[in-house]
Amino acid sequence: MIKALGGSPVRIAGGEIYSALEKGVVDGACWPALGALDYKWYEVAKYHVRPVFGEDYNHLLVNVNSWNRLPKDLQDLLSKAAIEIEEEGRAAMISSLSNEEKELQKRGVELVVLPPKEAEKYLNALYGRSWEELVLKHDSEFGPRLKEAFDQMKKK
Repeated sequence: MIKALGGSPVRIAGGEIYSALEKGVVDGACWPALGALDYKWYEVAKYHVRPVFGEDYNHLLVNVNSWNRLPKDLQDLLSKAAIEIEEEGRAAMISSLSNEEKELQKRGVELVVLPPKEAEKYLNALYGRSWEELVLKHDSEFGPRLKEAFDQMKKK
């Protein structure tokens, strides 16, 4: 994504981001939405850009053979529970993100919210580059089928 937006990415361990920002080794850092407060990056980075890219989802994964051996009522129960877990987990993440952003702003961090067209460009760069670098490049048979399924879900 950084390349797609015209930047030069550098891999840095999470525990080294603070010192890299502090010393000017990097101009910014990409990290999951939560964590900047815990790492005290507000001491060395005065801006956070939104929208966040990607979300952390809770999943319930079951081997298909094991799934097929379960009675229908248990499959239904597990499916319902998985949906509830995903919805509750997403709501909890959004709440945690909101709380962290408020605290970061209290500590002097400016929240930069991209205008809608720029946000769309940003998220499309993430989506496209993620598929290219993480899936399609590594599995030429299954990758395109998986992307097609996700593209269908994205339309909904």
